[in-house]
Amino acid sequence: MSFINRHIINIISVLAVCVISSMLLEACNLTDSARLKEEDYREQGIALMQAGKYNEAATMLQMGLDQSVGFVTDLDVDICYYRAAALFAAGDTDEALAVYDNIIDYDEKDWRAYYLRGTVYLLSADMTNAVLDYDTAISLDEKDADLYIQIYENIKETDLNKAQEYLDKGAEAGDDDPCAMGYIYYLKGNTDSALTLLQDAADENNPRACYYLGQIYIILGNYTDALNIVNKGLYAASADASGSFLKYLKWLQVVCYEYTGDFERAKSLISDYVELYPEDPLAVRENTFLQTR
Repeated sequence: MSFINRHIINIISVLAVCVISSMLLEACNLTDSARLKEEDYREQGIALMQAGKYNEAATMLQMGLDQSVGFVTDLDVDICYYRAAALFAAGDTDEALAVYDNIIDYDEKDWRAYYLRGTVYLLSADMTNAVLDYDTAISLDEKDADLYIQIYENIKETDLNKAQEYLDKGAEAGDDDPCAMGYIYYLKGNTDSALTLLQDAADENNPRACYYLGQIYIILGNYTDALNIVNKGLYAASADASGSFLKYLKWLQVVCYEYTGDFERAKSLISDYVELYPEDPLAVRENTFLQTR
């Protein structure tokens, strides 16, 4: 994003110290009622996060975790990722880092925890620990080209040379995903190879490839081509049950219409976008700008 990054500190989360210690006691099953309560607290916590009420969200998510006893479940871990994100967004960096430590203690092979903890370190101006965690994440998921892209996007403004090193490693990763590899080639300056890989994937109605291509065409000044490929991606994304990239393509469609000079169409689309995604502050600002043109 890159999308998985800034369109995420993606969802950070972890187990609080007091929670994980209680969950590592003797195993026992969650009752159906307790699990339903935990799921309900999770949904309420996510809703509070989307409303920007991060302290309340962290409290609500902790209430969900309090329903679990005995052993860690997949639901517990999922809630913990959201809770850590809420804690960090609320400005409680120390607690977010502490819970990352705990989730890593629980599962030292979970590359996500290292990546997310590294990102918290980075945003706390601790580049040394950020790089250590990023390198550990890569060692656990070394074929994932997306991970290299995310790290590059995270640190490029802090240390462009170091960011470039991650891109170089990503190009050598051997990932068979044409979208991720195509985007890496583009970031490394090999536009022709990037366009070839991404166009082939877009021809297969891959929404992600269309998103990347749209961004590249905009940067190259090919706004009509950008709009065409974004519209193609939106059609493909609408048919995708997971809805992956629908939000990002909708945003890019607004940008395309702005660049082509069709401000009326952009104004209409941004209004629809803000209705769907009211938590997006950039979209709210853009909507205000377009409505006053």
